[in-house]
Parts: sequence; C-alpha cells; structure tokens
Amino acid sequence: MRQSPHQIIIFNHFLPNLLPTTMSSDAVHEETKIEHAMALLQKHPEMKAAKAARKTRASYPRLIRRLKGVPPSNSRGGHNKKLAGPQTWALKDHLLMCHALGRSTAIDHIIASANSILRCDGSDTTVSRRWAKRWLDREKAFVKTLRSKPFSALRRAAHKKEDIEAHFKDYDRCKKH
Repeated sequence: MRQSPHQIIIFNHFLPNLLPTTMSSDAVHEETKIEHAMALLQKHPEMKAAKAARKTRASYPRLIRRLKGVPPSNSRGGHNKKLAGPQTWALKDHLLMCHALGRSTAIDHIIASANSILRCDGSDTTVSRRWAKRWLDREKAFVKTLRSKPFSALRRAAHKKEDIEAHFKDYDRCKKH
C-alpha cells in the first residue's frame, strides 16, 4: 500500500546521516554518551557497535573512532603551533618594534623572524608562507593594533627639531632674497 505524503510522519531520529540528531552541541555530553555505549559493549561483547550507539543515542562514527583508539579532538591540541607561547610573544614584540620604527612587515619578514626565533631555540623546523598567513589570521586582534601606516624615513626625519629649524632658516634666507 502506497501512502500519500500527508500520511507519512518522519521523525529526526529516523533520518540517519541527513540531520545531525545524535550530535550534541555540548561535547562533554556527547563523550558521556560514547562512554555509556562503550560500557554497554564491554558488558555485552556480542552486541554490535551500531546497536550500542542507537541505544545510548551516541554518534556511531565517533564511537567507532573511540573503539579504534582515536582520542577526542579537544584532547589532541591545536595545530599550526610551531611557535610556543614565549616564541609567539617574541615575534609580536619584534613586529611591534618594527612598527614603532616605521618599518612595515610583510609576510616574508614574519617568516624570516619566526624562522630566526626557531633557530635561536635550537629547532630544525621552519615556517612557511601558509603558516604565516594562518598565524596572521589567528592573531587578528594583535594585527589590528598595527594597522596604521608607518612613517616614511623622510617624514620621520621631519619631526626632528634640528631639521625643522634648518627648514625655517632656509625659508627665511629665501624670503630675504
């Protein structure tokens, strides 16, 4: 017997892989469900992982990963972390110093500075252009403080008292002639 679309009632838990029904927004709650499913599998060794996941409403792919020994993603640490905390601060200090001196810092300068920091710490690893772009993206709040354009060397020199006095002496000399 064929049913009309009006007679079919579909609940979310009957749509596998279409809606993320078993995926909790709270990772701790989801991991608790995974632990219950694993305990159920230990208690009943003949039970299949799919049935344990359904009974505990745990994510089946996540349960399979845990059974294979893959830890949760929040315990694996971040990626793109070639520089440790103090090394990142040293790179930021270097960029601040360049900014204060009126020197702009391009990605190539960031790469060279980061590689220099790594070499000083005795590391054989180096950073790439892609790493530098991701680092800039991760440090957006810091980069926004450096957005003002640096002074050119001539504009910086124009702020020296001796240069200003020399300029006005030349101006007065030209005015008298």
